Amino acid sequence: MKESFPERAAIDEQTLTRLCAEKERTGLGPNKILRYMRSRGLLPEGSKLKLAQMESWITGLAKSAPKADVDAIFEAYAGIVPLSKLDSLSDDNQLIVICDALAQELSSVLQKRHNSCRRIILKGPMTPKGLTEHRLGRLATGEDKTILAAHLKHIRHVTREFSKTR
Repeated sequence: MKESFPERAAIDEQTLTRLCAEKERTGLGPNKILRYMRSRGLLPEGSKLKLAQMESWITGLAKSAPKADVDAIFEAYAGIVPLSKLDSLSDDNQLIVICDALAQELSSVLQKRHNSCRRIILKGPMTPKGLTEHRLGRLATGEDKTILAAHLKHIRHVTREFSKTR
C-alpha cells in the first residue's frame, strides 16, 4: 500500500517575509504562536508541527512544509487583531494586538498606582490564569505586544471597581 504525503508549500522568501512581519506585528515567535494554536485547537487535524520545524522555516533550513500547517499558522496570526476590530471580548482566549491607545490605557492604569493596583488586580479567585505580577509589569512598560481578552476584561473590571471605591 502506497503511503500518501500531505501537500507541500514552499518556504520561499515571500513566506519568510510574511512570517517575520506577523511575528513583528504580534510579538509572537514560533514558540508562542504554537502554544497559542494548541490552546485554541487551531492546529490542523493530524498535524505533527513542532517548534524545531517552524524554526527551520525561519532560519531558511527548510525549503518546504506541509501546506496545512503553513496555512494554519497564517490563519492563527490573522485571528490576532487590534481591539478596534473585535466585535466583543466574549472569547476569553482571543489574543488582542496592543495598539497605541490600549498601550496608553494599560500603562496609565498599571503604572499609576504600581504595586497597590497590581496587588488588587491579582487578588481574588476571579483572576484569570496566566495573569501574574510579571505579566502586569510587561504590560505596564509596553514590552508585550498582545494581551488575552480575559486579562484585559479583568484589568478593566478591577480598575473600574477600584475607582468606584475611591
